[in-house]
Amino acid sequence: MRPQPVVTLARYHVPDLNALPVLDLLRQAAAETRAEHGNTYFLSYREHDQPNSIVLVEGWRDQEALDRHRRTAHFQDLVLGGIVPLLHSRTVTHLAPIDLEQRP
Repeated sequence: MRPQPVVTLARYHVPDLNALPVLDLLRQAAAETRAEHGNTYFLSYREHDQPNSIVLVEGWRDQEALDRHRRTAHFQDLVLGGIVPLLHSRTVTHLAPIDLEQRP
């Protein structure tokens, strides 16, 4: 069986006063994440009507790659230790693809 890709969807709600520090840390975390073996993409967005709402979309080759990512120093230090304490809130969802061509 081939590895099942995983997509991570993270939503950050950033207080106004922390917007620049969060973006600076996020730039560093994104560069480190994109360089990881098993990361297929790292995209970042802002909502049109809520500029302090940041949405991250990350693609991972499989669950093992995502699990390795969560143990990296840059995730632990930059994301959990640096970004998360500056946020109003953070939600993370992990998604697996649905094969719409297959019938049960």
